[in-house]
Amino acid sequence: MLFVPSLENIAAVSVAVILYNDYEIQQSLKETLYRFSPDEQWKNVMREKMPNHIVSIPAQQKIMSFLKPINYEAEKWKWHHRKLIGQDIDWRITSKLLWKTDGTIARFETANFFIRSDILDIRNRFKLACSYWKKESVIAIWKKMPESLCRDFSETYSRDDGFEGTDWNVKIWIRWYTEEYTKNSRKEICLSSYDWNAVSLQGELPLKSTPEERLEIIRRILEWECDLHTARFCVLFLKADQRLEVLKTYPYQVLKSYLLSPCQSLFIEKANYVRNDLSEAHFICLLHIIYCQRVVPDWEDSDYVELLQEFWSIIPNYHKESVKREDIYRAIELIVANGRSILSTENQFLFHSQQNVELNVTKCCEYIIRRIELIQLFNISEEF
Repeated sequence: MLFVPSLENIAAVSVAVILYNDYEIQQSLKETLYRFSPDEQWKNVMREKMPNHIVSIPAQQKIMSFLKPINYEAEKWKWHHRKLIGQDIDWRITSKLLWKTDGTIARFETANFFIRSDILDIRNRFKLACSYWKKESVIAIWKKMPESLCRDFSETYSRDDGFEGTDWNVKIWIRWYTEEYTKNSRKEICLSSYDWNAVSLQGELPLKSTPEERLEIIRRILEWECDLHTARFCVLFLKADQRLEVLKTYPYQVLKSYLLSPCQSLFIEKANYVRNDLSEAHFICLLHIIYCQRVVPDWEDSDYVELLQEFWSIIPNYHKESVKREDIYRAIELIVANGRSILSTENQFLFHSQQNVELNVTKCCEYIIRRIELIQLFNISEEF
């Protein structure tokens, strides 16, 4: 099934992106983490900036419902590109991001823009081109770089260890210029040796690969814990028949991707499909994602309270008994019984950090990573 946004959502996203890129709004968001606190203060700024012709309250609410997901997308883009562009990515760069109609960033097109522009220095443009497998751009930029910079790159990336992620992928390209891989095709080397991550996965090489090659790349990523954003791209990148196959093989990794736009409407259907393939820990982690990262921070791009209620109803009873021993169960029980009305007392249910909602979200992500890593280590030990 294709994820096609409605005309209403397309219109709302286009206005939300314009508002998000406003310099004054960006300044007001500097101290706010990417999931926003639910205190509504940021909404007052948004209402003041709303175009005059949008007077309908429902239309304004629809537009504002996309602000948290849009900010999430931008912050994820900055985090995934921190080694390529730097930690301090300001409005001058984020205002140039290119957006799709569904409220996600067109990463490949955005990379092309920055590779060709002079917003970034030539060193970062080269690293960006390497990571997105822009062969022509890699060669062109290399030829433009001062000889001293080329030599610096060659010396830095000549070592065999100490590199991972985007740095490893730059090293792969540098070694081509030292002719270490001339006996093999670039595609052959990179499909097997590239570090497939949130950046390289959305580059030119996967786009030009066969469906079978894409599936192999995605299997490598889903073997280990990856964030919701990367998991969602894996799902959207596959053919429809491959999605079901991968969902059955990696039920938790794939299912959590359906908690991000534009996939939420299919979450319950897919959860029901693999309900008997998920472990107790997987159900608990999914409940934490829905409650701590969507319900409490008051994300409005979908009805996450209703989704949580429906998800609870399809969890097998023997797994529910395990959930009842978890701290989060009291909150789940109240929401299932009473819906949104209990959220006014949300601070009673910040399980990961009592300090504030945003830190609670961050600690929740860390908790889930640790728990999933324990499952993976246990599975590996069982194999031996």
